[in-house]
Amino acid sequence: MKKIIYILGIVTLFLAGCYDDKGNYDYKEVNDLTIAFTPEATSEGEDYSYSYQYRQPPLDSLKVTYIPVISQTTKDGEDNLEFLWTVSRTVDGKKVIDSVYMKELLLKYPPRKASLYEVVFKVKDVSTQIEYYRQLNMKTVVPFVRSWFVLNGPQGDRRLSVIEDPNEEETAQITLDVYQDLWGARRFQKAERIMYAPDQSLDYRRGAALSVVQPDSVSWLYAFEMLDYKPSRILFPSGFSQKFAYGVANNVWRNSVVVDQNGKFYHAGSTGFYYTVKTQPDVENYTVDKMYMSTNGFVTVWDKKNKKFMYYELNQNSCYREDGTIYPSNDDGNTALLTLVPNGSLDENEWEKNEVLWVGQGISPASEESGALVIGKNTATSIYNMYHFEAGKDKDGDGGVSIKKVELGSLDVDANSCFATSVAYADQFFYTKESKVYLYNSVSKEAIELYDAGGVIHQMQFRVCSSHYNVTNENRSIGIVVNKADGTGELHEIFLDEAGDFVKAIVHTGFGTIQDIAYSFVTGNI
Repeated sequence: MKKIIYILGIVTLFLAGCYDDKGNYDYKEVNDLTIAFTPEATSEGEDYSYSYQYRQPPLDSLKVTYIPVISQTTKDGEDNLEFLWTVSRTVDGKKVIDSVYMKELLLKYPPRKASLYEVVFKVKDVSTQIEYYRQLNMKTVVPFVRSWFVLNGPQGDRRLSVIEDPNEEETAQITLDVYQDLWGARRFQKAERIMYAPDQSLDYRRGAALSVVQPDSVSWLYAFEMLDYKPSRILFPSGFSQKFAYGVANNVWRNSVVVDQNGKFYHAGSTGFYYTVKTQPDVENYTVDKMYMSTNGFVTVWDKKNKKFMYYELNQNSCYREDGTIYPSNDDGNTALLTLVPNGSLDENEWEKNEVLWVGQGISPASEESGALVIGKNTATSIYNMYHFEAGKDKDGDGGVSIKKVELGSLDVDANSCFATSVAYADQFFYTKESKVYLYNSVSKEAIELYDAGGVIHQMQFRVCSSHYNVTNENRSIGIVVNKADGTGELHEIFLDEAGDFVKAIVHTGFGTIQDIAYSFVTGNI
């Protein structure tokens, strides 16, 4: 039986070899198309989709022409091709669809508005009747949102730079002179400080206020357009002639403060108009050395010259709007007074024997929103202390401010050390020594080294040190300034987990010596 099967197999192979295929086959070479686009897309998907993203234009419409770049395997020229763009967009809440039968597509993006186009591009090869499709999505985004503003360069030649998308090195976009990039002119060469207040705005739809403090002026800008709200000369009373030193703001609140070179400060609310601070008689000769503004406008002030702590409650002030262009005619509605903080249970000579190193965000439940944390050193014993300033009560349980002292013991800091706190880390603070960042636990009295920046640290601050419903992890990210001897500056950012442990670090370079930094947190949907 096996022999019979073998013989049949031989016969079959023989017959197959002798078979003459008489079929009539006509092969044609297909004209394959490859399609790309200019300008190049921001990103491309695996499904032949292209995404474009632009900053919202500040003043004039942005116009972009999209051109398909087509290669064909068997054809020269494009006489065999037909083009169709199907453009979908929303206008006044209604979906509008347009068809454009041209090779090129021109789209316009209006200023100060969010724009979104959903586009399908179709090219048909009429010689083969084969159609090719590509999906394109174009949108504008508000620029400089959740970004670092970096004031850098030598005095007299300063630049305001910005780092957009700073979470990853691959996505970070650095503009080294943002005002010149947008408007084609240099500004802020003499600037000393920058401050950001998200709710300080005459028009909530246009975003927040970025204030640039120069010795002879304060520029009040739409932060996401670099456009002046109003000139510095009308932000202060007529005849005002003081020189400015720096400014203070909380980047989840609407208030700001500027300090002049004599140590006097002036406050502003949502309109940006600055008012002279009214004081109690016992502090009228105050001089600001250090200050901190909490999320609800509670300002803690240290007067090194007179060895006094004071407080000022900005929310007691009306800060009139009036017509928004003329300095208000009176300030009767501003009732807050700069008031002395009583020592309470502390030694009456507490501040005379202490060197106050830092005033900042509170880390106890009662000091987070209305209060502050103070770190000081007893000059006689070299013992470091931490003070919780808690507003709303005094030793008798009435209004005012109470102070709770916590002894820290020894602390390895020097005259150049920086400090920072965040509500994300209760009972803990961060400090620097030369190139290193440490986390200090005030309960266990232990310090942990977190990061070595490789150069002396000159400034340190959290993106956001407060709480807000829009905060994701900004209060767990710290910006660190390292200025080098060659005149260059670096912004290091370290990311921490919920326990305060180091996760990663990103280093942004290309700056001159960094003078100041500010993070643009948004409190609403922009």
